[in-house]
Amino acid sequence: MQKKKRQDGSSEKGRPRVRRRDFPEPDVLTITEEAFNRPGIRIGFLSRIDFKSAGYRRGLVRRAFEIFAEEGCVFNVLNGGMVSKKYVKDRLSRAAHGVRKEFKDEAINVVLYTIAQELKWAIPRIRKPGDDNAYVRLYAMSSLTYDGTWGDVILSYLQAFRDSDIRHEKQGGHRLIVKGIDEFIWPINPKKPRLPSQYYSQAAEKEIKDKEGQTSQPDPGMWIVGTHASSVHKPRGEKKTPYITLPALHRLEDVTVAENQVGVRVLEYTDEGIRLVRTYDFKDLVGKERTYITGIKRGANETHEKIVACVKEYGAAATEGIIADRTELDRKTIRDEIKFLVEPKSSSRTTWPGLYYDPSSQRYDFHLNWLQDRLMYPAYTQEVCEDRMLFFGCLHAGYTTTDYEYVVMRFPEIMLRHDITHLFGLGDFIAGLKHRFLERGEIVGGLNYTEQERFAAELVGTVMIRVFGARLEEFIKELKGRMPAMDEVVSFVENNLTTFVYIAGNHDEWQRDFGAEPLAIFRDKLILLLNKYIAALLGRAHFPIPGTLMDVVEKKIVAPAGSHSIYTLPSKLLVEMFHPHMARAKTSSLRAQEMLDASDAHIVGGANFHTAIEVERWEFNLGERVVGQVATMVIDTDFEAHKLKRLDFGPLYLRVRSHGARIMMAESGFYTERMLNAPARKSIDVEELKKKLGILIIE
Repeated sequence: MQKKKRQDGSSEKGRPRVRRRDFPEPDVLTITEEAFNRPGIRIGFLSRIDFKSAGYRRGLVRRAFEIFAEEGCVFNVLNGGMVSKKYVKDRLSRAAHGVRKEFKDEAINVVLYTIAQELKWAIPRIRKPGDDNAYVRLYAMSSLTYDGTWGDVILSYLQAFRDSDIRHEKQGGHRLIVKGIDEFIWPINPKKPRLPSQYYSQAAEKEIKDKEGQTSQPDPGMWIVGTHASSVHKPRGEKKTPYITLPALHRLEDVTVAENQVGVRVLEYTDEGIRLVRTYDFKDLVGKERTYITGIKRGANETHEKIVACVKEYGAAATEGIIADRTELDRKTIRDEIKFLVEPKSSSRTTWPGLYYDPSSQRYDFHLNWLQDRLMYPAYTQEVCEDRMLFFGCLHAGYTTTDYEYVVMRFPEIMLRHDITHLFGLGDFIAGLKHRFLERGEIVGGLNYTEQERFAAELVGTVMIRVFGARLEEFIKELKGRMPAMDEVVSFVENNLTTFVYIAGNHDEWQRDFGAEPLAIFRDKLILLLNKYIAALLGRAHFPIPGTLMDVVEKKIVAPAGSHSIYTLPSKLLVEMFHPHMARAKTSSLRAQEMLDASDAHIVGGANFHTAIEVERWEFNLGERVVGQVATMVIDTDFEAHKLKRLDFGPLYLRVRSHGARIMMAESGFYTERMLNAPARKSIDVEELKKKLGILIIE
């Protein structure tokens, strides 16, 4: 006689019935040959999927892997936060309810197995070009803090289901070799909760410090810190090992350690050996996700359309009163008509979720599980603007420890490689003469303020002319012997002479004590130098020399006026420049975040601290914002050496892609390898130094 099944679904008293749910196979994305074989090595990073938390979105996971495929990533890393610890705990508690002790392990395994099956479906595969059976690897590691004690078990099931492309790495992080560059990276994530902090670097640096203290292995080429939902890029210099932090890949609902970022990051090792970090912001997508609900229930009328449009626009569960106020429909009409849209469970359609009614709050909203599992986010197809910038600060012309060779040799190379359109100088162009620098032997050749400003102008002018000259050579090749008209020459100069935007720093402003205007000599000499050498280059090419050349040059040298030094890029993004008269802070991102707080611009550049960091923050009014705190061009100073302070060195490269003055992607790269190994002699002949380095001069 067949046993009667219990009401709770078990076939034996106190024993759970194993239910094998069938999930579709995961989506398969393909990398093009062109993307996969591009120069350089690219790695994709994601963190905090938080499967089945309120903020979980399968559509975000798919969008992440679409970007990894477009980038041609050689492998990808899931660094902690695969599942919601709370969701797993609640689901296991329900599954174990009423189950006899000897069957509880079976009940637990059924739940963990099912979650892994759902994840198998939710995470796409990426097929390598040219081989239908070869997939890009996903290295996955759980976090005890965010995935909980069961996260590693779920991951082991997932790896068994997807052994062709997923590798199960050690909980908390594991070293990964980057083939082709003889370096390894080390993704890590927390094993214990951290106290909340408003500074994005703080939790990450505590994790790194703990790992450095625990391990007996050598430092990696870069630390990759997951789960904190921030976007920080810290170069080598002040910190012995560079690191980045990772955004979350779910809609943020709770804040525990200053979470702010939603998106993914891509780390690229370029063929010149530089690490570029790209952040793809998804928070704008999440913020307007309801607009991607494009369908409605069949048979809907105009009133139904108004109700649905209101719930979309409101962005949250709405009462009858809210809908009435926003649609100008009376409450009775809404009460009668909205019943048509309410469904007991979410729709199986890909464009329409259905509404549900919560009697306790008396609000209507779209079914959450549909938003979690079926909503897809589009790629940006609108016109996209791109800005390419190089930021530098603390040139300190006159110091014995400034790397002049690096400035005139490497700056032009970097600018040509990245096709830089805007060069930003963030103050302290000169060393100055306070603190008895001259007497202490820290100034080369006994240069006074005027001579230091002229020297700084010659350094910056040499950089700009070398870039312009290389672009002119390419233009001549394109002409194929044709002589350009005057308007073509003017247009070429306007489009190919880099725009230089600058502010004064505290070293520059020391002259105010003597009644002198900071950087007045610098500006005049720079404009004269550019005009002179551009005319010479055009003349050498037998091009007509515009009579308006000086006017063109002056327009390309910009010193924003007013208390806020703001410059508007062609994309309409705003850049604000700071040179705070403040000391550095022990918390790496503190000063950078303070500059963001003080500004209403999309991009912020700051200097003076001789330390570098790049930080991103999303805000409702401006969207994604980027702050670049740049290093110095000196290799050392007596002041900082005596205070045991290490310096960061080199400029910051920044590229942003935007639409409608909202940043979609930000790419940062720090150039930190200096050329100067020891200070120059204070008695050095500066004119001989200029001649040796090919620095252009102006009388």
